[in-house]
Amino acid sequence: MRTIRTVSVLFLALMYAACGSKESGPSASGVATPQPRSNNLDVGEDRFQIGKTVAADGKVLNDTDQFTAGDPIYISFVVRNAPAGTYAKVMWKRIDGDVKMGEEQKTLPEGGFVSFAVKDTSTWPPGRYQVEKWFGREASGTTPPWAWLGIKDLTISRR
Repeated sequence: MRTIRTVSVLFLALMYAACGSKESGPSASGVATPQPRSNNLDVGEDRFQIGKTVAADGKVLNDTDQFTAGDPIYISFVVRNAPAGTYAKVMWKRIDGDVKMGEEQKTLPEGGFVSFAVKDTSTWPPGRYQVEKWFGREASGTTPPWAWLGIKDLTISRR
């Protein structure tokens, strides 16, 4: 846990150093430089939702954490202040027996909104599950350092 905290602090310090000295406005060429995403440098999760249906943009409709075997499970959230090139990752786990059911990773677009789905849970036994959320940067040829965003419990019942 201490290692994750240290990596997170170093990551934020590097981001602050990289962005802190740049001012917005016209450059020497007269072209405006982009505005930073936020004055708050904290990277974190916002607007987490979980449910059975989504809008065309991937945003979850009708929050619920109660599912029936075979239902799709959709999640959507925003990783605020995520630097360019950052990824979001989710891992689906069955709590009974700590069984990994799946994992997915996506590049975060500008704005940090991301959505994930398990389209068919018919092979998942009824029980209690969790989805863990992470973000990080891809390291060339190695596992990227991931920072934990949180966890959400859900239940799948029999049809």
